[in-house]
Order: sequence, then C-alpha cells, then structure tokens
Amino acid sequence: MTRIEFYFNAESKLRAACQLAARALERRLCVLIYAPDEAVARGVQEALRAFPAIRFALGAQSAEAPVVIAAEAEAARNDEVLLNLHDGAPRHFSRYRQVIEVVARAEDDRQAARERFRFYRDRGYAIRHYDMALGRT
Repeated sequence: MTRIEFYFNAESKLRAACQLAARALERRLCVLIYAPDEAVARGVQEALRAFPAIRFALGAQSAEAPVVIAAEAEAARNDEVLLNLHDGAPRHFSRYRQVIEVVARAEDDRQAARERFRFYRDRGYAIRHYDMALGRT
C-alpha cells in the first residue's frame, strides 16, 4: 500500500519540496514532482537550481533524470516517489510506493492539505505527518 507523508509548516513550500526530493535521492529513489500548475512547475525548476546535485527534467524529457517535474502524475517512468505540489490528490497516486505532501504555513494551503488528508484517510491509508518547523523530519 502507498505510504502517505505530510510535511507541514513549511516556510517555503518549494524549498521544502527540493529538500525532500534531495532526501529521496539520497535513498536512491526516483521522484516525480507533480506540478500541474505551470507557475508552480517553473517555481520548482528555479528552486531546484539551488540544489546543483539534483539532476531533473521537465515532463518526459529525460529517462535519465532521477527527478521529473510533470503536470501528469502518470507521466513518471517509475512508481517510487510522488511529491505532490497540487491542491488536490493526484488521480494515480496509488501506483506510487510513497506520496509526499508539502504544506506551507499559509491558511489556504493548510485548508487544501486538510482536504487531501481526509481524502487519503477516508480510503484507508495510514498517514504520517512531520512538523518542518521543529526541524526533525
């Protein structure tokens, strides 16, 4: 069953997403960053430039890149980690071994995260949560 993890109280959602992607890469996992909003996808791309060790591609541009930024959750060539940067739960989330949800401190983001949390919980998924403000993730 897919492991669901919420990382909340992120000061910067995009920076936290990059840090979590880097952590997955340290475990030799491939990551799909699900960003269907074009502005978010560009923001992730810019944020990833601060992490020179992370090789990434947009969409299905490269089968070699361990991190792919895509507007479609089914675009990945693997089923390892889906890092969701969308307000809703991705349609094909259950094909991944792990789903990471990043939640910023802003109330609108927290509300959308609560809805995703209920969505996963109502389908029987165990959910782990981590407070990024505590620095222990």
